[in-house]
Amino acid sequence: NIICDQGNNHFTVATGVIISADGYILSNAHIADDLSNTPTCAIRKGSPAVDFGTARLIYLPKAYRTAPSDEIRGRHDIAIWKLDTDTMLTFFGIDFESKTKPGEEFLTLSYPAELLSSQIILGGLNLVFSNTTVTAVDDFLIQSRATLSAQHGSSGGILVDPYTARIRGLIFGINQDSAIAQRALYAINPFAINQTLLEEKQKTLTEFIATRP
Repeated sequence: NIICDQGNNHFTVATGVIISADGYILSNAHIADDLSNTPTCAIRKGSPAVDFGTARLIYLPKAYRTAPSDEIRGRHDIAIWKLDTDTMLTFFGIDFESKTKPGEEFLTLSYPAELLSSQIILGGLNLVFSNTTVTAVDDFLIQSRATLSAQHGSSGGILVDPYTARIRGLIFGINQDSAIAQRALYAINPFAINQTLLEEKQKTLTEFIATRP
């Protein structure tokens, strides 16, 4: 759980996933829209979420900031944070090879917070396990049917292959239906994540974090 204190009892609440043993975290670019240029935010872990450390934002794609449309912006909606730790951590692997197909079922992991009071978010926010079925795909994006993760706060959550436990998608958005049960969930696939970094850094995600930015 990424939680950024903006003062005046206003918080940005989102999800992220640890993707390396030395503490790199993958999440969404849009959660940094209202933050300072080099924010440092609190990281919480577990269920309920408890303090785990702090992380600083180290990468936000230029293509996200300059995208001419929401659709193109969504394809670049990634951010990388670095947890302040010297401890070797458990992390999720990413499946860069598999192509997603309609009808596939994934697990979802996120910290949805839309329906919760600030007191619960700060003191008792829980990690939610759910599942979702893919309804449409293209080269970059995955659309799936309604799930408990289709709430604000789930940005930066993940779609997980139930057979390999590897990441198959990074949640970045929902549609705007008022009823959670009617919403669609949108995620970026690992190919899209790599393409953004290759275009801007000439490195894949794995190669980029190996440089220890």
